Amino acid sequence: LRNFHASGFEKLDQSGRWFFNERALVKELKRMGSQDALLFLAWLEKTIIYPANRKRAGAPALQRMAPPTSPAKLTEAADTQPNSLSDEHIPSRPLPDLPRQILGRHHVGAPPPSGFWAENLFVPLGELLRGQLSLRRTLLAGCAALLGWTLLLLLFGMWLSNPGSYTGEYALRQWLMVLSLIAWSAGFGLWCRAVMRCALRRQSEGRSALSSGLAFVAALVLLLGTGDIVLPLVSEWAAGWWETVTYRRRAVEVIHDARLGRIVVRGTIGFGSYQALEKALATTPRLRLVEVQSPGGYLVEGLAMARLIEQQGLDTVSFGRCASACTLLLAAGQDRYLGPDAVLGFHRSGYRGVVASRFWSPADHQIADFYRARNTAEPFVLRALDTPFNSIWTPTHAAMYEAGFATLKWSERKAGY
Repeated sequence: LRNFHASGFEKLDQSGRWFFNERALVKELKRMGSQDALLFLAWLEKTIIYPANRKRAGAPALQRMAPPTSPAKLTEAADTQPNSLSDEHIPSRPLPDLPRQILGRHHVGAPPPSGFWAENLFVPLGELLRGQLSLRRTLLAGCAALLGWTLLLLLFGMWLSNPGSYTGEYALRQWLMVLSLIAWSAGFGLWCRAVMRCALRRQSEGRSALSSGLAFVAALVLLLGTGDIVLPLVSEWAAGWWETVTYRRRAVEVIHDARLGRIVVRGTIGFGSYQALEKALATTPRLRLVEVQSPGGYLVEGLAMARLIEQQGLDTVSFGRCASACTLLLAAGQDRYLGPDAVLGFHRSGYRGVVASRFWSPADHQIADFYRARNTAEPFVLRALDTPFNSIWTPTHAAMYEAGFATLKWSERKAGY
């Protein structure tokens, strides 16, 4: 109120109380515009303002008129004449035909919310979303609420996408991830909308046009850029969800070849690949060698498959192209063989349509930790993950043997392979 009525809302004594003057109170009631406010304004003008103005002018505060003598005139004047000293000389001014809906901050016919949560959470939140708070409070309180909401959903998303706890149950996690994305986008959009409404209100009240305009434009830009903020975090899961709901899910081809004496993993690593590999590993006879040929795919599936190979102590080999997430499968083997035509490609994690970042993501740190756990030299790990996802690094066989990423040539394989 002090911000809206700088010259009419002030302290007049040492009590610390705030006082409205007449003009400021009338202006505030008109600004609110609700039916309760207009009723109070009519009572105020009738009971206080008009008599006070007459007293200031030296006129009597109340003009008494003699009652009419005829019954007809008595009935005609009944609605316009005061009949006691508590009434004034004028009736309440007519009110517009207002709907029985929320006008301003007042709800006609409904009691105000009460209770701890209502007074400390729901009411302030409602005022924030309607743009009724000051611009500073809208920015600070909204930003704090959004940060808390973001942190909560981020922790939930990290739990969902953690490869350490992933065992192939992708469908439920995809839905939860997409719903989390929608929930975050809704919260972010509501905050931007609240800032824009607050800026428009300030502009209509004649406040600083510069600060209001800057706040409106900034909120609009952030609102339009919501997708670029959140998509890099859940792009893999969102893309997998879309493939699942449109029945275009592609899992890697896993062949249990007892004649060759190995399991062949071939194709793009999509959701469902972990389950296919798990099924092949459980097939008898149990095979101890996994051949990998893949251009890559979803990281969560690739890491889970690599941990499965590692846990069962299998050996791995590549005879052709093995890139991106496929390198995790090769690195998981106890003995890691390279065929003479094997070509391996390394880069950071990422997804087509998302701007490549110069920094490592949490997923990149997980990849690096897995490489290190398989006794790969640190310079090799840094070189592999410093390559952007829209590029690729193909080291020589000698470099991979020297770094410990690959251990043996295929010509040096164990007997029986």
